[in-house]
Amino acid sequence: MKRELYGETGALDITLICVYSVLDSQRFYGEETFGMLYYADTKTFLAGIYFVCFSYMLLFRKEHYKMIKKKGAYIMKILIVEDDAHIAKMIEATLLMGNYESEICHCGEEAVHLILEGDYDLILLDVMLPEIDGFEIVQRVQKKGTPIIFLTALQDVADKVKGLRLGAEDYIVKPFEAIELLARIEVVLRRYHKSKTKYEYASIIVDSKQHTVYKNGQRISLTPKEFQVLLFFLQNIDIVITRDRLLSEVWGYEFEGETRTVDMHIQQIRRKLDLYDDLITIPKLGYRLESR
Repeated sequence: MKRELYGETGALDITLICVYSVLDSQRFYGEETFGMLYYADTKTFLAGIYFVCFSYMLLFRKEHYKMIKKKGAYIMKILIVEDDAHIAKMIEATLLMGNYESEICHCGEEAVHLILEGDYDLILLDVMLPEIDGFEIVQRVQKKGTPIIFLTALQDVADKVKGLRLGAEDYIVKPFEAIELLARIEVVLRRYHKSKTKYEYASIIVDSKQHTVYKNGQRISLTPKEFQVLLFFLQNIDIVITRDRLLSEVWGYEFEGETRTVDMHIQQIRRKLDLYDDLITIPKLGYRLESR
């Protein structure tokens, strides 16, 4: 009886148990997992061993990201809007392997609230959802400007056209390969960040294409490096940025100067744009531009 149960569906069951263990409790349900392996046929046994190893790797990555985030590193955050809990967890595991942080939402109204109030780099949105569908969600959150990729079982061309016309960046039909999902996410994020050229912060307007900065309608003169530092903070609001990261992103890894160089540029930006209360120092870490 047990061999029949685990022999046919065991690989999927073991996969879900391993993934849930890492993403939910960060520990393995040892009795369930290894109980399945004990009664499984050879094929399922080998698949189970693979997914146990895979889950340990996920756990390592998750802990690694926690560590680097404490140091001020920025990890892109993606909202998964999917009513099927199993599919949502598998997408979450895929994103973890792609170096993305993620959050899961299972219903339409909650998704609208999270998108409008949160700060996500991308939304992965199912069409068929409780309360309101994905098409209506796109219409209600358009003003936020966050890029959206539809993930849906609807294969009709009319549905694809409707989703794209509403403003979605891409439309992926289920089932899909993990590597395809990661590739499409990468393309959308790259296209989105390249297309954004204007940034507004309180009374400050920055145009990265024209290389201009205005405050209260008055043009402010910044050096090239001051401009790059300011732009980097505007792209990472509320994120602690370490001095080493600024040196890496703005000056390049080959730069051999002191971190005091960063401090001097921060002081100039604060003075020229009156950001003394907004661009704050985080002791022993670096700096953070706080949202308004």
